[in-house]
Amino acid sequence: MTLEEASFNNTLRTIAVLLIAWWLLRLLTRARTRPVPPGPQRPPGDVRIERPPGRPSRGTDPGIIDAEYEEIK
Repeated sequence: MTLEEASFNNTLRTIAVLLIAWWLLRLLTRARTRPVPPGPQRPPGDVRIERPPGRPSRGTDPGIIDAEYEEIK
C-alpha cells in the first residue's frame, strides 16, 4: 500500500465518520422538537396586544417614559 492509497483511505474514513455524526445529530435534534403549546393557534402574521393581568389598561404606570423618535446614523 502506498502513501497515496493510505491517505485516500483515511480521507474516505474521515468523511464517512463525519457524515454518520451529522446524521445522528440530525436525528437527535428532530426527536427533540418542542410540542405545540396549548391555546388558540394564530395564523402567521396575526398580531395581538394583550394586557398583563393586574395592571391598568391606560398609561398610568409611572415606570413608562415616552421617548421621541431619533434617527441614528
